[in-house]
Amino acid sequence: MIDQDEIWVTAPRGFRPSQWCEMLIDYDEAFDLDAHLVDRRLHNGHEVLVLRTDLLDSSHPLAIRHTTLLWEVLDKVARMGLIVQAPAGMETRYPELWNQVVAFCSQHQVQVEPMA
Repeated sequence: MIDQDEIWVTAPRGFRPSQWCEMLIDYDEAFDLDAHLVDRRLHNGHEVLVLRTDLLDSSHPLAIRHTTLLWEVLDKVARMGLIVQAPAGMETRYPELWNQVVAFCSQHQVQVEPMA
């Protein structure tokens, strides 16, 4: 099931190394920030790194720390050639954040796709 408050990071088919999620983020550090901020799951047999956008909203007390982690992850996404996915309507729910993410991805040639 797709949550409307998530940004996904995925790898292109056949991407190597297969442990890209572990290379992308330190889960212990992310868990210490907020146990719900970052998650890993399988979707249609493919590994997905999940970032909770509702925890990045400026109204959240840890938004600054969470947003810092988001930019660190996106920087690694750009260097590794991974893909960012978001559900329809992300631009209306989180316009400021999503515009920044899209601008970063455009500038760093990161592919942005709708969630399937």
